[in-house]
Amino acid sequence: MPSWPAPSTRAIAVASLALFAVIATLAAFVGGFDAPGLEPAAWRFVTCTSGSLALGLLGLATFGGIALRGGLSDEVARRFGGKARLNKAHMVIAVFGVVLTLVHVTSACAVAELGIGWLQLFVPFTRVGGPLAQGLGVFAEYLLLAVLITSALRRRLPWKWWQRVHMLAVPLFGLAVAHTVLAESWATPMFTPAAMSASALLLTVPVLHWRARRSLPRPVAAAPTPAQRASTRQLSLLISQMTWEAEGIMSLRLVAPNGVALPPWSPGAHIEVALPSGRVRNYSLYGDPRDRYCYRIAVLRQDAGQGGSQEMHELLRVGRKLPVGLPRNAFPLRPAPSYLFLAGGIGITAMLPMARAIAGRGIPWRLIYSGRSRQRMALIDAVLDVDRDRVRILPEDERGRPDLATLIKVQLPGTAVYCCGPPSMVERVTELVGDRPDLSLHVERFSPALVDGEPFHVDLRRSGCSVKVGGQQSVLDAVRHVVPKVAGGCEQGICGRCKATVISGVPDHRDSLLSAEEREGGQMLLCVSRARSERLTLDL
Repeated sequence: MPSWPAPSTRAIAVASLALFAVIATLAAFVGGFDAPGLEPAAWRFVTCTSGSLALGLLGLATFGGIALRGGLSDEVARRFGGKARLNKAHMVIAVFGVVLTLVHVTSACAVAELGIGWLQLFVPFTRVGGPLAQGLGVFAEYLLLAVLITSALRRRLPWKWWQRVHMLAVPLFGLAVAHTVLAESWATPMFTPAAMSASALLLTVPVLHWRARRSLPRPVAAAPTPAQRASTRQLSLLISQMTWEAEGIMSLRLVAPNGVALPPWSPGAHIEVALPSGRVRNYSLYGDPRDRYCYRIAVLRQDAGQGGSQEMHELLRVGRKLPVGLPRNAFPLRPAPSYLFLAGGIGITAMLPMARAIAGRGIPWRLIYSGRSRQRMALIDAVLDVDRDRVRILPEDERGRPDLATLIKVQLPGTAVYCCGPPSMVERVTELVGDRPDLSLHVERFSPALVDGEPFHVDLRRSGCSVKVGGQQSVLDAVRHVVPKVAGGCEQGICGRCKATVISGVPDHRDSLLSAEEREGGQMLLCVSRARSERLTLDL
């Protein structure tokens, strides 16, 4: 499927209003006319053809919009190029439907025998012949205008108004079908199959919507711990927009229900999101810190994960409220004479605000953004908009993996290296920067550090028991077998909910949160860190 460009809904609405104004002016001055050089029969053919095509496209757009909104499975979407492309195709089809609708209305005004002037164009039931068909067509026009205007203003309107008005596309399609059935073109044999197909398609819309909602898995509610309630319910934010940014990546725009400003944040910050199941997940804020009225996060679906990303993709919808923690920054942007930003996959969400903050300051910097393929790399356009000369996009299927060794080798002394991506990338960059003591390294992971190594034992001082931690097992999982109530959260070494005190032994820190002082003070995160010694004793 081709990669359709995303049209501007505001431009669509403005153009549509302008064309309607032109049509009204023509109808007012002419009141129905035979265009010179074109026979009335030809105008009637244009009217019927454009109307039938417009009906089919608007029906397809309505059908596709409800399918996307109702939870189209990733496997089905993948067959058509992914949800991001389907969403763009949905918009393009709707645009062509609107254009053909305008052609239909304009050409109908040009057929004198139809008797359509400015009055019949905007006032229902004023046509002498076929007043019901004309009235339904006028009502469909107004619904189409409402859908276009709210689409253009969706970022400014309250979500409830946008959602409810935009869903008028369903009755709009119904009125258009009824108008087609009752209009004179229904008597033309060549247009009968098109109208019948449109009628059948209308019947499938509510069936599709009902089946899509029934197919969604229902969340299994789990009572959050007191620590979760204390930290994740400080804000209750509304999902005002959901966008498919790339294959398997969905972005959310979160706003306050009452429209007030949100707490400030700085590049590198993240928020904790409490899901309906009780899970807690952390996501970097990738928007503009100057925009105090929304938070933006992006979610990569990981079917092999622990279910948090699947729940975000399958259960969350526009209009739902989410408990969200206040922004926290364990990955701050520190002053430096120059910067190298290394982003792998969804790690670009942490790097993008940093690049925006540095751009324009006259400080040397570069951003390297790698991923498996362009189709699976989100926010490429936003990254390039920062500074195309300082940004390199490296899809592995086109250019291979980035040469990290060379990138680190050529950096000037004092350069701050920021890296956010998969564990293998972070581990490699950590190793390379370790050979350059004149560089500073700052890393953050979006998935747990590699769980590997030799088994070891953990003694729990207060519980009076000991557990064995396997080579492919986290300390948190092992401890939970004997202390089920031990706190957990992101399980990525970011939130700090599983922090514990080490009484004896040498921990192997693999988190992205604890400071050097906290580590020296005996703190450890159980979800990702391991042990360098044969035994650890924890204050649990």
